[in-house]
Amino acid sequence: MTLDSVKFEMRRPPNDRQLLGAAKGQPGGWVYEVDRQYPSDQYVPPEAIRGSWEVGADGKLTGKYAGNPRYRPIEQSTRVLKPFMHAAAKTNRDQWIVEIDERGEKLFPDIPPSLVRGWWYVDKYGKITKEFRPNSLWKPHLKQL
Repeated sequence: MTLDSVKFEMRRPPNDRQLLGAAKGQPGGWVYEVDRQYPSDQYVPPEAIRGSWEVGADGKLTGKYAGNPRYRPIEQSTRVLKPFMHAAAKTNRDQWIVEIDERGEKLFPDIPPSLVRGWWYVDKYGKITKEFRPNSLWKPHLKQL
C-alpha cells in the first residue's frame, strides 16, 4: 500500500486519554488507534489497528484520519482448537496467541502470513477465551503447499 492509495477523512478526534497522551509524544507524526490495549512487549497485529490519526506540531490530533483496511474486530468463536493450542495458552497468560492453518504447521517458523488464521485471547488463568481476531490475509481456499 502506498501513501497515494490511503484514503484520508476528517473526523472529530476521540476523547481517549491513551490516544491523546500518545499524540503528545508524536508532534508532527501519526498515532495508531488500537481497539484493545496490548501488553507493551506483545506484537500488535495490523488487524487490531482501527486506523491512524495525524498529530499536529502542537501534539494534538488534527482530525485527519486514515482507516485501516486490514482491521478486523474481535469475534466470539466456539471453534474446537487442537490440544497444542491449549498447551501454548498455559504459558501465555493474558496475551494473544496465534493460530495457523494446518498447511503451515510443517513450515514453522517461516509461516506465510496467508496461513495465519488469526489470534486467540488467553485469560489470566491460561485458558483460551472465545475472543478471536481473524487475520485479513488468511486464505482458507489455498491449495496444499
